[in-house]
Order: sequence, then structure tokens, then C-alpha cells
Amino acid sequence: MTFPEPENDTAPAKERNAALSSIPVIPVERWELFLDDNLLSRIVQELPSFLMSRRWYRDKTRAIREVGIDAVISMPLSEAYILGARIEYEEGGRQFYLISLALGDVEEDSFARVRRSDGSEKWLYDAFRSDAFRKELFATIQGGTSLRGNNAELAGSQTRAFRTTVGRLSENAPTRLMNVEQTNTSVVYGDRCILKVFRKLEEGINPDVEIGAFLTEHGFRNTPAVLGWLEYIPAEGRPMQAAILQEFIPNKGDAWKYTLDSLGGFFQMAQQKREAPPILKAAHPLEMAYLERETPGIEIFGDYLASVRLLGERTAQMHAVLTDVNAGPEFAPERVTSESRKEMYDAMEFQADISFDLLHRQRANLATGVAEDADRVLAQERQIRERFRPLLDRDIQALRIRHHGDFHLGQVLYTGTDFMIIDFEGEPALPLAARRSKQMAMRDVAGMVRSFQYAPYAALLGQASLEYAEDEMPALEKWAAFWTAVVSAEYLRGYWGAAEGHSFVPPTRDERWLLLDIFLLQKALYEIGYELNNRPAWVRIPLRGILGLMT
Repeated sequence: MTFPEPENDTAPAKERNAALSSIPVIPVERWELFLDDNLLSRIVQELPSFLMSRRWYRDKTRAIREVGIDAVISMPLSEAYILGARIEYEEGGRQFYLISLALGDVEEDSFARVRRSDGSEKWLYDAFRSDAFRKELFATIQGGTSLRGNNAELAGSQTRAFRTTVGRLSENAPTRLMNVEQTNTSVVYGDRCILKVFRKLEEGINPDVEIGAFLTEHGFRNTPAVLGWLEYIPAEGRPMQAAILQEFIPNKGDAWKYTLDSLGGFFQMAQQKREAPPILKAAHPLEMAYLERETPGIEIFGDYLASVRLLGERTAQMHAVLTDVNAGPEFAPERVTSESRKEMYDAMEFQADISFDLLHRQRANLATGVAEDADRVLAQERQIRERFRPLLDRDIQALRIRHHGDFHLGQVLYTGTDFMIIDFEGEPALPLAARRSKQMAMRDVAGMVRSFQYAPYAALLGQASLEYAEDEMPALEKWAAFWTAVVSAEYLRGYWGAAEGHSFVPPTRDERWLLLDIFLLQKALYEIGYELNNRPAWVRIPLRGILGLMT
């Protein structure tokens, strides 16, 4: 990695030298044969530590037992290679990852230094740092060709939207590697299209490709058009979709950033008021959504409420397109049966088992105020689980459809005037079959409402430009609750306005209320596990969400 070297400051240079000195050195005889069996065996030895340093590697908490290279695909134009890496774990199970490597003078994202006997060296680095490599991937989709290797090939395909959206991209069009993904790698081509590479692959159809292509073909304009994809085809086994090429949408960032920016102004105005927020006519956002919009204090939201209502409309319009009775078995909606209700109930109980067990084990490590919230949640475990039981006993008059599956503010781009829904991969922790299953549309709605409940706390925890004294926190939390209730209700108003009469929503308020609360509770339980494993200080957010639902 290259570090800046300011005048009279040698620390960055020392850090850089230390980082480079830790990179392994691998001897070879000739550059052109650098992927011989000897080098491959050394690559296998070094892969575990390399994977742990990658943002896109999802399984850092699992101990690696063995790494194997199942295939090596040569990239002749860029002199790079794609490796199909099989990762086996100590506790059992395996995952499959794509590793991209090239040999040259690039030090960033280096895997190793490759040294010949004459002392000359080159860097073995992540090939996505190579412009030639990025262009060769695009050319594979554009030409509908295949890159072949031993035991596998990488095949490109394009949709009907490719030529109308991209045409023929000039060979000189700039490419740039984006640094925003945590679990994928993305490349922008000439600000006209973007390639997202799924580093972790599974056999079968990736729902991001599948749902994105379906929405594109059915004319849904609020998701980037799917232009093509890359498929990893092993000599033995089922194909795996390796990448999706989509229309590039100029934007002002995701809706999470837009929301935090809005919240910064909201809290600053709340501080200036030096008073409690207005008292609302109803406590539950669904109940509020059916009432006339509250007017006291509305001015403090600025333009955000109109935007969030539009987001609700776009969500319902997406669900409407996905409710196509003539779409074939993969997309045709299905009735909710006793078996599907039992499956939903079992999934929620399983999530509750994981979250409550983890909360019990880590309760002693929580800060005092957070621990008190944890105790209140743990004391209501039985009542929380009882909230899921109506799934076993009540018929649900709504259809199950394909849905987003991991819907929140970070999965929506804000263009400045509208929203574009992205990333249909589904919840990363779930297996592919579960992510492709048909579910209640209300699951997406609950995911977005939980995102609205998260945002004000994230702003107070430092993700917005906001300064406040510690003794101001209780008053600001009341304003946070006010913001969440009003914004959630406005989102639901937009959603119900566009969804009314469609078969993917229950016809009665009681059923809508029941399902929304159940999915909100399931999502908050999932968040407990996520935060305890990643950001323990933030676990107060889902704990407060659960306590609010149980009042």
C-alpha cells in the first residue's frame, strides 16, 4: 500500500516499509511461468492471511482448515489470472471465492513479491488494480465470449438492454475501481455502467442478477438496468454467477447518507428549540399512517418527508412489478399456506434462539445503561417469542412474492430527485435457496422502517455533523423517537397509497399491523446478533426497538 510522505514526517514512510516487509517473497525461475505448481502451492499457503486482509472476505470469524485452488483461468490480454479458491473450515463446511491476481509493478493490494534468481522482482497483486484486467472483464460480457482455464471458464452474457444503454464503449473509456463495497468488488466504466463482482460464489442463480434482470425486462425504472453478467462454469458442478453489469446511475450517495445529512439539520434545529417534541396522536407508525399527518413540528423535517413518502411509493411499485401471475414458477406469486407460515415461524424462532443466547453470554460485557436495556429484553423473552405465534394460527390474506430481502436505506441510491433500488442479493448470512424464496412483501417494509429507527441513533452516535453535551442526550433521544415515528408513518403512507388493492398486502389493518410488528421484531433480533458481533456499543439500538414494540 502506498502512503503519503509529508515533509519532515517519516512516520508514513515507516508504516509503508513495515507493510511491504510483511509481504511474503516467492521465488520463481521465469516470469511467464509464474503460475506453475510450485508457485500455486505457495499461493495456497499464503491465502489464509491474504483473505483475512480483504474487505470482501465474509468469513473472518471462521478458522480455515484448508485452502485449495480448483481452477486457474488465464486472462490473455491483461496477463492476469482468476483463481477459483475452495475454503474449508475447522468446524466443517466450505465456501468458494474468486481470487484475481496479476504480476507487475503495482504495490497496492499486493499478495506477494515474486523474485527470480537474478534478484529481479515483481509484485503479485489484486488484478482489479489493473485497468487492462477491468477492461478484459467488460469485453468478455460485451462480446459474449468465454475465458477458459484448467477446470473452469468465465463466460460473459449480455441482456437486450446492453446495446440500448451502453452501445459500444470505447476502448479508451476510463475505468475506475470503487472502494465502497464490503463484500463485493465494483468497477465503473466510463460513467455508463458498473460491474459488481461477487467474490463469494454459490451454485445457482444469484438473486441480484435474477431479480434485477426481471425488473429491467418488466420496465421498472427505479432500479439500474441489468446489462449482462459473468458466470463461473466449473468442469464439474453447477455454474455460479460471478458478476453483474448494470447501468451506472449518477447519484448523491445512498439514502442512508441522505438521511444522516437531513438528521444533522433536524437535531440542530431541535437543540435550538430547547423544548420537548410535540406529542403525537398515536404511538405506532402504522396507526399514525392512517391518521391525518401531524402538523406541529413538521417544518423541522424540511424536504425529507416528501422524499420518504416517494420512497414508500417506489417500494410498493417494485413489489407490484414482482407480483406477476404470468411470470413463471420462479416469480409467480404464491398463496400463504400453513406450511409456509410454519416455515416463517421456525425461522423467527431460530433467530430468537441465536440472539437471546448471544445476549445472555455477552450481557456482562455491556455498558451499564445498555446492560439495563438488555435485562429488560431478556426478562421478556417468553412474551417476545409469543408475538410470533399468530403465524401458526391465523390465515394471511396476502401473496408471497420475490422481494428485495435486505431492504434498508443503504440499499437505495438518492439521485437528488428520486430513488433507485439496488443490491437484490438478499441477507448475506442466508443460503442462496433462502434468499431466492418467496416471502411476504411486508418483510421489506419492516426492513426499511427499522432503518428509519436506526438512523437517528446513528446520527447521535457520531455519524452526522452534530455536537451536543452529554446532558443533552435524553432530550435528543425524545426528538429521535419523534423523528422515527413521523418518518416511518410518512413512508407507510406512501407505501399504502401505491400498494392499496394489490394482492401482496393484506386487505385489513389488523393483518398489516400483525405482520409489520412480527417482521420488525424479527429484524431487531437479527440486529442484536449483528451488533454484538461487530459494534457492541450499538446494540442499544435494536434493544430499544424491541422494547418499543413490546410496550
